[in-house]
Amino acid sequence: MAEITTAFKKEFSDTLYLTVQQSGSKLMGAVRHETDFTGEAKFYNQYGEDEANEKTTRHQDIVYSADDYSRRMVTPKLPYWSKLVDKEDEISMGLDPKSALMSAGKYAIGRKLDDYIITALRGTSKTGAAGATDTILPAAQKVAVAAAGLTLNKILEAAEKMNEAEVPEDERYFIYGAKQLTNLLKITEITSVDFNTQKALTNGKMVSFLGFNWIMSNRLDKTGTSRFCLAYHRMGILLASAGGLTGTIDKVIGKVGQPWQIYADMYAGATRMEEEMVVEVACLES
Repeated sequence: MAEITTAFKKEFSDTLYLTVQQSGSKLMGAVRHETDFTGEAKFYNQYGEDEANEKTTRHQDIVYSADDYSRRMVTPKLPYWSKLVDKEDEISMGLDPKSALMSAGKYAIGRKLDDYIITALRGTSKTGAAGATDTILPAAQKVAVAAAGLTLNKILEAAEKMNEAEVPEDERYFIYGAKQLTNLLKITEITSVDFNTQKALTNGKMVSFLGFNWIMSNRLDKTGTSRFCLAYHRMGILLASAGGLTGTIDKVIGKVGQPWQIYADMYAGATRMEEEMVVEVACLES
């Protein structure tokens, strides 16, 4: 005879819960975002710094300033996410997973956009009239690892580089990782109200310090034992997209049972607009 436990009823939740993950983009709201992208590539024109001339004699001829035009090119990509849900899947699970899956897809695309932004901040920008010139982030815009994690001196050095370049003081950001937060929590000047009257730390996370708005990301590049944090101004990085993130839930007519297709995408690309507006800060992370 079978035990009574055989007849026990098994109940399942009627909700699909997403596991812990970065829920979308952390950086899209902290960059210049243009949403009118068309074509396979788009150029963004710039103009540099001029010096003013001065009149020294009567009836002096005008001296015209030399042109200082430049251009950056964005070539977008199409990050997408899709999932099929068969009729029997819904029956077997005893729930409707489509809404939760759409959220998972949009979160995935948001994380991919952060990857594009981080790559553009550190990487090679396409410049020139036809976008044929490769422009890298120069050594002068980098803070060396110096066998140390994120230190107060490194933050100060990044701020100094931006100050010397006359980068606007508002809308500056600093992207840091989980290990760098641990470094920061050990810096007295950050944690003590004796040094910092404005709370840099709120609920254990960095908010504002030394003119930077702080964003923690676990998607920063790491090479060997060096994690590359980034200080930048919002106008120094451009995210270009054709509208925004879109998603659809449709029946697939050409498949047996007409399963649901959950689909999301966003046509977007990113480029660094000015090298002086970006500082790479290398931090030891073993």
